[in-house]
Amino acid sequence: MKNIIYNKWLIIISIILFSFIVLINDIIFYSSSEPIKANQKFLFDANIVNLGLDLQGGKEFLLAPKIESWLIGEFKNYNNIKAKKDLFEALENFKSNHSKNNLEELNIDTLAHYLQYTKNKSTISDLYNGKTIQDIKTSLKKSLESNTNIIRNRIDEKGVVEPSVRVVGSRISVEIPGKQNIDRLEEIITSSAKLEFNKMVKGMNLGPEDWNSNIIRAISKWPDLKNLTTKKTALFKDGSDLNVIYLKKSDFLKFKDLIQLKGADPWFNNYKFLYIPPENSYYKNSIINFAELFENGDKLLCIVLRKPILTGDSVNSANASTDNELMGDYIINLEFDNKKGNKNKSASEVWATFTEKNIGKIVTVSLDDNILTSPVIRTKIPDGMCQISGFETLNEAQYVAMQLRHGKLNLPLKIDYSKNSGPELGKQMIKLGIIAFIVGISFVIIFIIIFYKKSGLIASSALLLNILFMGAILSILGATLTLPGIAGFILTVGIAVDANVIIFERIKEEIQKGIPPLSAIESGYNRAFITIIDANITTLLTAFILYSLGSGPIKGFAVTLIAGIICSMFTAIYITRTIFDTIYQSKIPKKLSI
Repeated sequence: MKNIIYNKWLIIISIILFSFIVLINDIIFYSSSEPIKANQKFLFDANIVNLGLDLQGGKEFLLAPKIESWLIGEFKNYNNIKAKKDLFEALENFKSNHSKNNLEELNIDTLAHYLQYTKNKSTISDLYNGKTIQDIKTSLKKSLESNTNIIRNRIDEKGVVEPSVRVVGSRISVEIPGKQNIDRLEEIITSSAKLEFNKMVKGMNLGPEDWNSNIIRAISKWPDLKNLTTKKTALFKDGSDLNVIYLKKSDFLKFKDLIQLKGADPWFNNYKFLYIPPENSYYKNSIINFAELFENGDKLLCIVLRKPILTGDSVNSANASTDNELMGDYIINLEFDNKKGNKNKSASEVWATFTEKNIGKIVTVSLDDNILTSPVIRTKIPDGMCQISGFETLNEAQYVAMQLRHGKLNLPLKIDYSKNSGPELGKQMIKLGIIAFIVGISFVIIFIIIFYKKSGLIASSALLLNILFMGAILSILGATLTLPGIAGFILTVGIAVDANVIIFERIKEEIQKGIPPLSAIESGYNRAFITIIDANITTLLTAFILYSLGSGPIKGFAVTLIAGIICSMFTAIYITRTIFDTIYQSKIPKKLSI
């Protein structure tokens, strides 16, 4: 019996010490007058309990949709030449007038208005295959709402940061509490993450005369592009070459819009242009004259590609890892889904067919029109797997993989407004919250000691340990504590007290039946166990549902509730029973103090 009790105390003391070690980082961080980085590591713990925006301020963003880019992207009626020209004309007229009146914003009604003054007087229905203005507005609203979930999941994959992401009018509000160092935050909330696999068209596939004649013909139709710099050739180490266009930054966005509209020339329906970033490690190592092509720094390189074979919508999973064959290189392992799509083929089957028919050819992988890599197809890939290589750091690979897991934004976004909100209101709320918490816990402890005497003192000790353990769990997770989270914290303290009350009342019932004290304790715990487990499992299931379906503060409340339930069961059942066994193992009491 003694050995069992010693082992129980060993477990309890180990958990208590571990909890204190975990919380030391939090104590140092919040008590220090000197600025300390939140991720400064103490022993093995690098996380702390963060305070929510309502408690400590944080970052706020207001994201506005890029309506023009979305309208262009939604345009699919390529064969209607008149509609294409009218769309471009209406957008140009709007931008021309908008420069004089900055208060006017582009929307569906505005586009319909400007279409009335175009050459062919096309309507919204002509542009969007019979859809009405209301249909387009509904589609825009759905895209905006779906973006909120994508952004929220990108920021908070673990469900512990608790960002607030919601639609406000025609914009998206994003609030991120504290001074959390979320890498590339602005990119996370605005990048579209449009992944595409394209078959590359190299110089040998498209003759110089064909290239030049089509480019010159297209550019001549658009005065804004008359100063576009000439075509150059990238020379690869394997002896092949690649036709590219040399662009200034000021020309690039105009050129992209021209290609998206497909209005300049039918020739562009079969090709598109993607951007090769100057820092792209794959091309740095593959192109002989790479430095020459980027000698001025302010030039962009566009490459001719075919329409996408597959997109990110077909990706089932994406995980970053180290390439075992190439030491120091980092990769993303992709798996395509097996759902039947167009022509009753899954993405895995499309990929297998494509790789089988294009052995020795190059497939280009791009994200948001930025080329990531262009591997040569060596063999058929029948299992729906793919690797994206060329990342110089693991963080870069993880960042891209995170974007791919949560999907692309259905509506392009830009930051319309941002600010860092201060913690002035939060400090007052924290002070009042701490006072309320201490007063509340004190009253509970005093009441339970008066009502249950020494047994109440045991329950109070377990209650304080419950608070310690909960704090440690939240710190390990790096959770963000908001007002709803505090509510969950207090709720679980009540649950812990309730469990002890059930146990003590069961023990009282046994004593009233004339059962000896030690037998009454054992019987009371056994009878109360099922009731406590039943109640807590029910609450735990509810908390898991809230975590799975909820978001932001709701998810944070669920995390706190789950942690509290687990801790309360451990302290109320395991720790108090161990204390009772320790006190009464050698000296059998005539009467229990309960």
